[in-house]
Amino acid sequence: MGAAKARNYIQGFYSAFEKIAAKPGLGEHRRERAEPFVMVNVQSHFVIYHAFPDQVLILTIQHQSRDIEALIGVMRADLLAEIEAFKRRLNG
Repeated sequence: MGAAKARNYIQGFYSAFEKIAAKPGLGEHRRERAEPFVMVNVQSHFVIYHAFPDQVLILTIQHQSRDIEALIGVMRADLLAEIEAFKRRLNG
């Protein structure tokens, strides 16, 4: 039963990723939590991502019990650097 529950839990993330890819505006810009990143709630986690015109970049997945504001504060520079690196790869 544990393995089936884990598979279903992970499948929930894949379903959320598909929804995010199909409709990047699904998430919220939460100024108090993750600005300038976009967040969507998936089960007990936040999926934090950046939307490009025709793609999305999943930046991190964090459990809701974490202090998201503090975590984003610590990770902000690295996440922004990852976005810039991805932009460079897109532009060849």
